Amino acid sequence: MSETNQTKFLFPISFQKTPSQWAKSLANLGFSKISQTNTDLTLYYTLAEDAHGAEYESIRIKITKNSLELEILGEPKNFVKRKLEGLKLSLLVISILKEEEQYSKLFAAVVSLIEEATALIDFKSILVLEENNKLKEENNNLNKKLQIALAEKENLTKQLMQHSIKISELNTRLQKLLEIPDEVIQDELLEWLKAHNGEINISEFCIRYSCNPQRALENLDKLAKMGKISRVQ
Repeated sequence: MSETNQTKFLFPISFQKTPSQWAKSLANLGFSKISQTNTDLTLYYTLAEDAHGAEYESIRIKITKNSLELEILGEPKNFVKRKLEGLKLSLLVISILKEEEQYSKLFAAVVSLIEEATALIDFKSILVLEENNKLKEENNNLNKKLQIALAEKENLTKQLMQHSIKISELNTRLQKLLEIPDEVIQDELLEWLKAHNGEINISEFCIRYSCNPQRALENLDKLAKMGKISRVQ
């Protein structure tokens, strides 16, 4: 069941005649149910009910000799409108039962004003509903754009990863292409040894020729095996 608000109004006003006579006078107002006892008359007006037949929006008017009690039940979003409808219905009941000209004119004016207020609420509700539908549509469009953007982002991420792999492969190939041949390293090692009285600082040599220290040592061993140089302990 929907969440509901409830309120009551008690009007101390006296009525003549009997509950059965009141019921006869009010029979044509379209109440859902009319219940009477020897001392009171209760009018029920159902506005909305759930799938199980339970009321969650309704108006109840209880009349006694000396009072009229109004009880209103309604959803929070409709509650102001339901209170206006309940007051309007109560004024109609009072105007019929009092049967006095001074009351009927006053109540007719008030009822007319309440009807205008109710219509204004309905109009504003329509505007709010239209604005809400517009916002929902805009939100749906933004969600669609977001989904497209996310899909594009995912696609771009995959492409970026593929490009990164290709760049890494190209860098590896480039390093191989730019790698100094062993023969050139060996020639440079011999020149270095000649220029430095047979001594070599591997770190300095590698910095100067952008050579890996391990390759430099390997090529020194090759030169020694070829008999081009000899190691001195």
